Amino acid sequence: MVDCNFGTIVERDMDRLLLEAVATDPVFARLLVDKTDLKGQPFEVISVELSLSDSDGESDITIVMKIGDRKYGFLIEDKIDAPAMDKQHERYKKRGDTAVRNKKYQEYRVFIYCAEKYRERNSEAQFYEHFLSYEECKRYFDTKDDSISKIRSQQFAQAIHKARKTIQTEVNEKANAFFRKYKDYQEKHFPELVLVTSQKSNGYWPHYRTHFGNHIYLYHKISSGFVDLTFNKAKLSDLEQIAVWARKHGIPSVRAVTTSGSAALRIKVPDLDMQNSFDDYDEGAIRECFEAIEELIDLADVAHSMSQLNEKAKKK
Repeated sequence: MVDCNFGTIVERDMDRLLLEAVATDPVFARLLVDKTDLKGQPFEVISVELSLSDSDGESDITIVMKIGDRKYGFLIEDKIDAPAMDKQHERYKKRGDTAVRNKKYQEYRVFIYCAEKYRERNSEAQFYEHFLSYEECKRYFDTKDDSISKIRSQQFAQAIHKARKTIQTEVNEKANAFFRKYKDYQEKHFPELVLVTSQKSNGYWPHYRTHFGNHIYLYHKISSGFVDLTFNKAKLSDLEQIAVWARKHGIPSVRAVTTSGSAALRIKVPDLDMQNSFDDYDEGAIRECFEAIEELIDLADVAHSMSQLNEKAKKK
C-alpha cells in the first residue's frame, strides 16, 4: 500500500472526498440514507454539489436523491476543527425549506459530517438531526481492497487526527454550571459510578467507565434523554438478544440501537435542558436518570459474559 501524506487537510478536501464517494459508490451512499427514516429503501443519486449558496448562506455539500417517487435533498455541513457558527443548523433548515418551495426536491434531511470528538464537544453540532462520522467512513473504506479506498481511508485517518489534536471545547457557562451540580449529585448519591468527564467541560454527554475500558462504555445524553451503554464495534443483532434477556430480567425499557458505527443498549430517561438550572428539576427525574445509568453499568457484566458465550458457541 502506498503511504499518502495529505499535508494540511481542510474541510474542502473532505467535501470533495464525500462528494466523489457518494457519486461513484452506491454502497457508500447508503451510509447516508440509512442514517435517516428512509433506511433500507432503494435510492438513486441524481446530483451532488459543493458550496450551494442562497440568501441564507451556504451548504457545504448538497446531494439530491430519488427515493420512491420523491426527491430528497441531503444538506451536509462538514467540520474538521473550526467552531460551528451560531444558528448554523437553523440556516440549513431555512435553505431546505426554500428549496422545497422552489420545487428542487419534495423533502430534505440535514446532516453534520465530522469526527466523533467534534460533535461530542461542540454544542451547535449537536443540533443536527443526522450525523455521519469520519470514523464510520474510514471503517467503510477499510473493508475494501482497492487502491482508491486505501487512499481514502488514509485521508479520513489524517482528518480525524487533526480534529483530535486541534479541536477546542467551547465552554458554555450555563451547561457547565448544570454539569457541575450534576457531578456533585452523582458523587453524593451514586458514588460507585465512575464518571470520567472533566468538571471543566460542558458535560453534554457525561462519560462513565465500566470494567471493560474502551470496549464497553456509557454515555448519558442529557438533552436527548438517552442513557447508552455502547459496545465498540458490536453487532446490533447480538445486542438485541441481550436486550430481550434484560427485559425479561427486570429492565423492561431497554432496547438495542445503532450509534455511530457501534451499537448500544439504550434506556429512555427524562430529557434535561442544560440551559436551565439543575435545581429547577424534580429530584425524581434526576434520580431516574442515575438509576438507569446504574442498571446499564450492572448490565455490562452480564452482556460481556453473554457475548463471550456466543463467541464460544460460534467456534464449535
